[in-house]
Amino acid sequence: MSNLDILYCKLAMCTTLLTERLRLQPVDLSNINDFLEFSSDSETVFYMQRYKANTTEEAQMVLANVCMKSPLGIYAMIETESNKMIGIIELEIRDEFSAEFGYILNKNYSGKGYMTEACSKLMSVGFEYLDLERIYARFDINNKKSGNVMERLGMKKEGELRHLAKNPKGEWKTRAYYSILKEEYFNKVNTK
Repeated sequence: MSNLDILYCKLAMCTTLLTERLRLQPVDLSNINDFLEFSSDSETVFYMQRYKANTTEEAQMVLANVCMKSPLGIYAMIETESNKMIGIIELEIRDEFSAEFGYILNKNYSGKGYMTEACSKLMSVGFEYLDLERIYARFDINNKKSGNVMERLGMKKEGELRHLAKNPKGEWKTRAYYSILKEEYFNKVNTK
């Protein structure tokens, strides 16, 4: 078995993860109405068009094809108090040393620390359990909230790729790339 195969196997064992206010669990169709609440909101999906769905049927297709077909590292964010799905977070292994974050959050839960909480949990899995060297994320520079999450996590800006693609309005997008290294993560954890 390759090191990458071992990483996938270890990640497969991380089926349900708990934080103070969240349960990160595999995505299924039981939360379709919660998903539809934010996937049909144009403001919420503006930067994550692959999650866009306006009907129950479209929502089922998105969840099945984006989250459930290759589910490893993709989690429904369930607020434990209400048992409501408020978002989706991904930790996608890119190679034997690194993984990438991706996420979408119901705008009604934005600004309350949920995404930082979920990312922190996946960061601990990535560095403490999977022994990754680097976790990175990218975002449209106009999505300031996503950039703020990365900075709160201690990620450092690596640079930008300009005019990479067009957004739904037909405007050119510039993506910022942020990352955190294992050493930086442990320095941050050990100074708390």
